[in-house]
Amino acid sequence: MSNNSTKNVLDLMRVHYTALRSLAEQLWGDEKDIPITISEWYILSSIQDGNDTITKICSKYDMSRQAAHKFIKGLEGKGIVSSTLSTERKGKKVISLTELGIDCYTETVVLKNKIDLQISERLGKDNFQRLIDLLDREWI
Repeated sequence: MSNNSTKNVLDLMRVHYTALRSLAEQLWGDEKDIPITISEWYILSSIQDGNDTITKICSKYDMSRQAAHKFIKGLEGKGIVSSTLSTERKGKKVISLTELGIDCYTETVVLKNKIDLQISERLGKDNFQRLIDLLDREWI
């Protein structure tokens, strides 16, 4: 990062987010042969605890139905999710993780913990916890 006096939160967050996503993708790629896009990760995170409908996924991530269908189709092709028609709500598709999807999600939690540890070691435990606390607040 440059020592520019015009630093602002938005630009700093973007730079760090980009670096974190890149690191996560690199670590995932080092361990797995299954490429997963950022948008696909959002969908996996959305359905981690069970099932979710496409409508709920779209609203959580401000994603169009067309985009959600595209990413879900890609995840289905990789064997990570399955979709079925809801028995409770006519016409609604329910998206679920497969066994492979559960394994992938579980492994990403481990990967995220590794990244957290790297950041904590670099910033120091107190500063890392302070960063977590600040990011966890309502500030927008």
